[in-house]
Amino acid sequence: MSLRVWKERTVHDDDKRAEIYLTNKELDALYEMESEGKEEQIRDLFLIGVFCAQRISDFSRLTKKNFKVTSNGTPVISISQKKTGTYVEVPYLDERVDEIGEKYNYMFPSIPKRDMNRYLKDILKKLGQTKPSLMELYPTALSCAELRKEKLYQEMNRKVAKGKEIGAENNKYYKKMKAYAEEHNGSPLYMRDEEENVLMFKYELIVSHTARRSALTNLYKTGVFDNREMMAISGHKSERVFEKYIKVGVSEQADRIYKKMKVLNGGKEKKVG
Repeated sequence: MSLRVWKERTVHDDDKRAEIYLTNKELDALYEMESEGKEEQIRDLFLIGVFCAQRISDFSRLTKKNFKVTSNGTPVISISQKKTGTYVEVPYLDERVDEIGEKYNYMFPSIPKRDMNRYLKDILKKLGQTKPSLMELYPTALSCAELRKEKLYQEMNRKVAKGKEIGAENNKYYKKMKAYAEEHNGSPLYMRDEEENVLMFKYELIVSHTARRSALTNLYKTGVFDNREMMAISGHKSERVFEKYIKVGVSEQADRIYKKMKVLNGGKEKKVG
């Protein structure tokens, strides 16, 4: 397995989980992906979250009454945010929101957050077969649950090595963890680089909140909207908190600045050296 590590760390503190976002190309591929049943429902609900830039506590309870038109004819999604009570009107960030809405007659499936997070990883792993960017590796930190899981796996490994019994139920769980470790070049369970940094595939880091982060980061990358406009959509009151959602790497920022410099220079590339 090739350890292709993305060089732009989206996490700056060693004790933080990597916070990533899906690019517009990845979101387009997700929208076009053939799926059915619960996977299709979770995919569609996640995309609704992207298209309105809200938390799962908000986009999971949308109904037809939330889809309105302003007095000037602008289609919006109106939401009183559950976490803060802030009222926002989000202009359609993507016209496909209506396509998904009409598919369900605006009666969206009710999906528990835990199920969404688990299924999203499976869905995006499948998509990674045709979208290689989802198989790139990111440095990250393990959650408390993952640390406990790895410790348990180590303990079971020691018992198995000594020929001790671990029980039928534990043995089933052990085999599942061992298969994961072998598939991911685990050390001992989760993959690590030469410096012992934990590495995970991009698809493994996708959760329901990635929808909101992806929407805001992609809006920022257009270079069209200022922070106040984007905060009117997200409902953030603090610019400091809002900017934590913008997950653009150092190289991406350099690309943006370089393109703007080309415009300032009349479209001519500045010679280097």
